[in-house]
Amino acid sequence: MTNWISKFSLILLASAALVFTSCSDDDTPDPIFNPTLSLVAGEDNIGATFLPGEEFTFTITGQEGSEKLNAISFREGEDLMDLSRIKINGDALNANPTLLFADNKTQFTFEISLTANNESGEYSGSIVLSDEANRSATIDFNYIIDRPSDLDSLMGVLLNSDGPIGTGGINLETGEGTGSADQSAHIRDLGINTDLIPAENWIQKIAPITANGVTLKMINDAPSFEEVIYSEQLEALYEEGTEVTSEGTAEKVQVGDTFVAKQGEQYFFFVIKEVNVTTDDNMDNYVIDIKK
Repeated sequence: MTNWISKFSLILLASAALVFTSCSDDDTPDPIFNPTLSLVAGEDNIGATFLPGEEFTFTITGQEGSEKLNAISFREGEDLMDLSRIKINGDALNANPTLLFADNKTQFTFEISLTANNESGEYSGSIVLSDEANRSATIDFNYIIDRPSDLDSLMGVLLNSDGPIGTGGINLETGEGTGSADQSAHIRDLGINTDLIPAENWIQKIAPITANGVTLKMINDAPSFEEVIYSEQLEALYEEGTEVTSEGTAEKVQVGDTFVAKQGEQYFFFVIKEVNVTTDDNMDNYVIDIKK
């Protein structure tokens, strides 16, 4: 009798183990897969240098994971890119993120055209693919904008206006010296103070030639000549400057003094590179670096 009970108990234990094992196998969850996003072409555009507003392309493929694909988005830094800067297969987008439909919810191959930023600097971006469970895959990229200067550089010499005839003014467009009342001149020197001895009588001040429609401002805390490379910088500096009237600068002009002159819509940025004082011939002069 005892032997029979023992055998029966063993059979029950084996059955219970089998049932437990079967239940455990049935409860194992299916594996979860994220969507995938791969770069097929355009790898050479990652880290590349572009002109402002230049277009560059990537070819990408997307593949669903455990869920259908939902949307693709484009970012620059932390912000979504403007729609005007994105095309998929040559077509402009109507939303960012843009939803995926039909076969594209399973897999796709897209040519992505992006328009680079307009300002010089280094930029990072990302293309993000998300599925209906909000799982995602990302391609990161970066690029550099190297905007060439739109300004011309030249040098000129402005002479003491009581020096030789035909001097005392300067045309900032050409850098050529002119008479102090010449119609092509933008600024003039104020000449000498006859109450002082010749060695000390140069006034050493400049003024705009207002009769030619020129205004002049002195720039405090100005950037270096090399740092001014874009035309919009000239306008911004002018707006921040201190006006110089037709009576001239408040103080003697010194090396490093910086100005912006304006005539119509044209701006001229210039820095005093040299101040050369003579003692007996009124050939005193300023050497000026100009950007326009």
